[in-house]
Amino acid sequence: MKKLAVKLFAISLILIFAFQVDAQVSNRSRRIPEQKKVVSFADHLWYGGGFGLSFSGGLGNLSGNTFSVGLSPMLGYKLNNIFSVGPRFEIKYTNGRYQEYQNTPVIKFNGFDYGAGIFARAKF
Repeated sequence: MKKLAVKLFAISLILIFAFQVDAQVSNRSRRIPEQKKVVSFADHLWYGGGFGLSFSGGLGNLSGNTFSVGLSPMLGYKLNNIFSVGPRFEIKYTNGRYQEYQNTPVIKFNGFDYGAGIFARAKF
């Protein structure tokens, strides 16, 4: 029983070592020069964006606060290794409450801002 366990342990070590050595081989050595890689439209796309979160208090002589949250996704198309272009969208929600003096009415507002645009980037 011990001999079988030792043999299985030795075989597992050999297999683990073989896979680790194989993992260290670069992709360049595996390429076949005659084959050309087919590049699709999706291979040129990249995705990104931004997220904003804001809290603020007071506005001039008014006491109160403002809360904003925004999201701006982007979709880029790589023209080459340096330049990319694409559309950008933005949506932002803002909520606020302000009061001038203690006994005056509270001013409340809610708003959505949205927009779209195009961008161009250069990766140096």
